[in-house]
Amino acid sequence: MCDQFCCFRFVSAAFKDLNALNRRLVYNGINIHSTTMINDTLVIRPCFIGARASWKQADDLVDEVIRIGNQFVTDLSNQVE
Repeated sequence: MCDQFCCFRFVSAAFKDLNALNRRLVYNGINIHSTTMINDTLVIRPCFIGARASWKQADDLVDEVIRIGNQFVTDLSNQVE
């Protein structure tokens, strides 16, 4: 048996605290995922298990993180103006 996992995070030059940004992403989405710390870097750690797990679930999660992250960046830039 081989366990495989991946971790990723949203990155934007508009945010100084990327750990806080990624924490907000986790609590604002529809998809269920968690976080973990790797070398003091907070990353999103999805878990797709079960017979019904599909690539669409992974694609949906990535699309959701990008959509919410971009919305946070837009909201931040609107506050600065």
